[in-house]
Amino acid sequence: MNQAFKFESGIQGVATMPETSRQEIIKLPQTACRMELKTVTNYLANSIFLDGVDAVEVKRALASDVPEELHHAQLPGNRIQQLGGRIPGSLELNFDQQSLLPPEDPLNIVSVINGVVEAEQSTEELLPLRPRSTSGLHLPPLV
Repeated sequence: MNQAFKFESGIQGVATMPETSRQEIIKLPQTACRMELKTVTNYLANSIFLDGVDAVEVKRALASDVPEELHHAQLPGNRIQQLGGRIPGSLELNFDQQSLLPPEDPLNIVSVINGVVEAEQSTEELLPLRPRSTSGLHLPPLV
């Protein structure tokens, strides 16, 4: 890492950090970014695909959550950029979020609701890892 990066990013500690440590720290926000992008995609797909009277509220809730979930993807994306890493692109997303995929039956609202709960829990599991993995760095807050 060069001085210019340290100056532009405002992150103290990155310039003197070994490359392997920096890459290891970048993996966590990359994983979070991928997870959120997959969630956005599946929320959008389900908000369009679900059918039936019972699906109206679920579709509306999913559609209204798309911007919030997209913002959740931007936060770790911003952190990756601050750390001098690369944001994961479409070929790196590996869409493996089985539980939130649109169901075969567009009336199967329960599977989508269960998928939403599982996706949220998966994302929350990453949160306790953040403070340990960035220890020693003075990171600006994400907004």
